[in-house]
Amino acid sequence: MRNIFLFALLSACTLASADGLQLQRQEGFQSYYSGTLTVSGQFQFFAEDEFNHGLCFYPQGSSAALIPRSADDERMPWFCFSNQRQAFALLQVPTSLPAGFCSAEGSAQLRISHYMTDTTPSEVSDMAHLESVLQSKPTRLQPCETP
Repeated sequence: MRNIFLFALLSACTLASADGLQLQRQEGFQSYYSGTLTVSGQFQFFAEDEFNHGLCFYPQGSSAALIPRSADDERMPWFCFSNQRQAFALLQVPTSLPAGFCSAEGSAQLRISHYMTDTTPSEVSDMAHLESVLQSKPTRLQPCETP
């Protein structure tokens, strides 16, 4: 009997801390999700990129499948951080790059929340709030390509 109680208690705790995003509402091309998600992949910042919106993350492997996509949404799973200043600090990415360097990148395992998909037919990205960095490798600065 005691083992059954412990199993039930452990199961309840596991459910309470389970990862996952739940659709809360849709407004036009945006869908808003509650919940948290743990993802692994690559982060990247391009200092002179007109299309990227700052520091962004590209989930890889099984994490990519966790990013919300509708059946007709064929976009690559990626997002930028809604809390850019905190994301730069937590991932230890310089906000301005030294002369001769055009990007900063690295790999990490993150915990995110407040996910928002944006399927506006334009140069937009999904957004997520970076809650914490669980693991990361040092940021690498990438030199600019010369023509």
